Amino acid sequence: MRFVDEEWRRPCFGAPIYKFQYKLKRLKLNLKQWNQYVFGNINANVRDAEAELLVWQARAEEHPEDDNVYAIFNQKQVALEHALKVKDDFWKQKSGNKWFHLSDRNTAYYQALCKVHSSQNLITSLLTEDGVVLNSQQDIKDHIVSYFESKFTEQPVVIHDE
Repeated sequence: MRFVDEEWRRPCFGAPIYKFQYKLKRLKLNLKQWNQYVFGNINANVRDAEAELLVWQARAEEHPEDDNVYAIFNQKQVALEHALKVKDDFWKQKSGNKWFHLSDRNTAYYQALCKVHSSQNLITSLLTEDGVVLNSQQDIKDHIVSYFESKFTEQPVVIHDE
């Protein structure tokens, strides 16, 4: 939360709506960078952890008497479990599913849920001020663009000197 607060307090100039939009855009970019730095590519992390575990499993089988090899093998198991948990948490958050269980690792299910949530966020129809219902994506897009263009088009200001 501190990161978001600090980022939000950074100064920017312009109209209030522009400042709001700019701060959101800047925050999104910085959160993406932070996420990449902290978590990296979660799928690659799982693949790497699995590969390392296989290497150390083979070494442990080759050297059954070496306690150091078994200690590292156990560390690699913990690392893989952690990587899988991070991946599960990612899909849990992305799916918005409230009843996710730790033992449930059906990521295809959660990916499908994410697609459903994304489709629910789409505007499929729009009722205009004139009472006309727009159904095509192009009509909706054109109407929204023209609406906001009319809102934010500069209007001439007349000043009367008295």
